[in-house]
Amino acid sequence: MNHSDSFINVAKVREVYQNGGNIIKYLKENNEVAAPLSDIIEISYDLQAGTYIQHVNSNADWAKSYWQEVADLLLAHAPSSSGPGLTMLDVGSGELTTLSGVASLLPEDFAQEILAFDISWSRLIKGKSYLASQHPDIASRFRVFSADMLRIPLPSNSIDLITSNHALEPNRSQQMELMTELFRVAKRRLVLCEPGYEIASPEGRERMDEHGYIKDLDSTVAALGGTMIAKIPLNIAANPLNPTVCYVIDVPPGKDGTDRPDFTLPGSDAPLQETHGFYHSRQAGLSYPVLDGIPILRTKNAIVSTALLDE
Repeated sequence: MNHSDSFINVAKVREVYQNGGNIIKYLKENNEVAAPLSDIIEISYDLQAGTYIQHVNSNADWAKSYWQEVADLLLAHAPSSSGPGLTMLDVGSGELTTLSGVASLLPEDFAQEILAFDISWSRLIKGKSYLASQHPDIASRFRVFSADMLRIPLPSNSIDLITSNHALEPNRSQQMELMTELFRVAKRRLVLCEPGYEIASPEGRERMDEHGYIKDLDSTVAALGGTMIAKIPLNIAANPLNPTVCYVIDVPPGKDGTDRPDFTLPGSDAPLQETHGFYHSRQAGLSYPVLDGIPILRTKNAIVSTALLDE
């Protein structure tokens, strides 16, 4: 392989995007490098950074109605809390537009802290700016980090409530792996707003099949020992070909976990220690950078740093 063939030509991908093409589809079909789906999704969303904020600003009334519908669903289906609010994690949070809008409509004591991550750093940095400008009263309750949903850097059984908003969407090929990881981190319940393949029109299903959107979450949940509590179609949709369903899912009972969702080695329970402005794993001899205040906790971004073991 030539050196020039060892990376994805992002400049070319950006050209495809600017011409109205679907980035994920293009990379799957035309990329010369056998890139993991996670990397393809990262590049796709990174190049779109800022567009979701633009969409919300241009469709403020629609966005507020959608936020209210999701907030009402969370209030109705969140597990009861025995302490000062739930531990809450939102996955695939993008530019924080939906999450911050929904959080602004929830009671202040609903969640003691809101953890949020996305695979794209660029989307998160724009999202932090949006959060600070549009919802400054709740910004301090957010803990934002970059991570891969296949290897979440949090302890097992540490989160009371996991939420999403079309975050699992393009991942049919790794649907089981993603749900397995969400079940690992979850302590009690998942409330996922994701594409409703089963209620989509024939045209919508054809589109979802073309783009590899998730489907049949019931079978995945059952295979993992969970329980599908409810499936609630949302009244408001950004795209009629991609209707949203709120999936309320309980993980298997009897999972004892921690009440402190501190960062861990991605996909494991091995703790990370914050030191020298980054996060370090003594167990693995690896360190993870922090870029402009956002921890980058992905396996591929780890730096071998065994010299720190001597400190």
